[in-house]
Amino acid sequence: PLLVARGSKGYAACAYVDVGVAEKFEEACIIFSGVATHADMAGSDVKKASPAALALGVTVGMKGADALELL
Repeated sequence: PLLVARGSKGYAACAYVDVGVAEKFEEACIIFSGVATHADMAGSDVKKASPAALALGVTVGMKGADALELL
């Protein structure tokens, strides 16, 4: 399924979303792979992050719950 979770500073999505598009629009975006629910996002590791998300303190490999708090 296509999953997206929106925060006040950016959004998280499943791998259907291309982080390159977020980069083009200077959006904070983190990507999770192999998730089926929003709860899965919180328990998974960040697979990709846009430069704007990295600037907020997100790192690739960070636990989803921690990364989602930054968005």
